[in-house]
Amino acid sequence: MWSPDGTATESDVLSGKTFYSDSRTKKTGTATTSPPIDFSLEQYVEYDDGKASDYTEEESTWVKTSSASGAEIYQDTRTGLYWSSSIGSYTNGFSSPSTGYCPFFSSTPRSSYGTSGTDPDCGNAINACAVLSLSSKDGQSADTDWYLPSQKELDGAYIDGIYNQAGSSFTTSSPFWSSTEYSSDSARAWYEYLNSGYVYGSKHLR
Repeated sequence: MWSPDGTATESDVLSGKTFYSDSRTKKTGTATTSPPIDFSLEQYVEYDDGKASDYTEEESTWVKTSSASGAEIYQDTRTGLYWSSSIGSYTNGFSSPSTGYCPFFSSTPRSSYGTSGTDPDCGNAINACAVLSLSSKDGQSADTDWYLPSQKELDGAYIDGIYNQAGSSFTTSSPFWSSTEYSSDSARAWYEYLNSGYVYGSKHLR
């Protein structure tokens, strides 16, 4: 003779489905599924980044923390990182490892590498950040620990919505250099388009 010995309760069983309790009492489940997916915004997903609006509401909050001298500095509140693109346009590429090594890649933290800004092993974009003196917040002393972001940090900024949420200096179709070496050629660096998330590796692009 069989006696039900299950441990399920009404809230464990989908609403409308029946089951029997350990007292052989027929019961009906009350559990609901996850909220239904709202597909009404699906039409905008393809254009989420290129239209300067966060239709899908997955992006971080970006706060403008400094506007001194057109600095346009924004903080990604999700990561805590400060971003500025006010230093101009630079080339990027690294000398052959046989001729030297940029101290940026062995410094901990990376922002402490502090070169003179002329080290040929570091590339022009890294060197520009090495000598950058810029306040991350209005009213504070200038910071000197700026550094060129890695490709993954650029990718994180793209995912967090820097194109949509930060200022006009980031809403551009121009690419941004990273400090990350290209996998198959250590003289080349990765760069990323913040309006699309596309990533490439080169040493010739400005």
